[in-house]
Amino acid sequence: MTDQNKESSMEEILSSIKRIIAEDKAIEMDRAPAEESQTPVRQREPEQSATESESALDDAADLEEEEEILELTNEVTDAPQASTPSSARGVFGDRRKKARLIDDQKLDSMRQSLSALVAMDNASSPAPVKPVNGTSLEDLTREMMRPMLEQWLNDNLPQLVEEMVAEEIRRISQK
Repeated sequence: MTDQNKESSMEEILSSIKRIIAEDKAIEMDRAPAEESQTPVRQREPEQSATESESALDDAADLEEEEEILELTNEVTDAPQASTPSSARGVFGDRRKKARLIDDQKLDSMRQSLSALVAMDNASSPAPVKPVNGTSLEDLTREMMRPMLEQWLNDNLPQLVEEMVAEEIRRISQK
């Protein structure tokens, strides 16, 4: 068997395993909670022989052909959402009032401090510093770097060009 056939068969096996797991999950979700506790759980053996894996592939191919297509044309009505918050208030309402870590006075003080901090942050920032005599930091950097860059190029450029030309000649001569 070639490597490509082995890889494709492994891919097929993995895809069939994924399909089986997905089907099992779909079946479990369809069952009622009472039925789940009464039905025994089916366990699979971790190792399968070659014939078992081939039969699993055949079964998966048959199941794939028989799968129903999910139609999204029917509308689903949502449950009323007003009932959820009221039930949550009934359960957690007392605890939230009793479990306050900070008293109201300190809470108001913190809110005022944070509001002042946000107001300071939102205040207009000072105007950027303008260069004196029309020269910017970028211009000064260029002037300082120009002699250093020129010296580096004079020292290293001939050697770099020579190495690149030699490499290109080797590459062309090998073709």
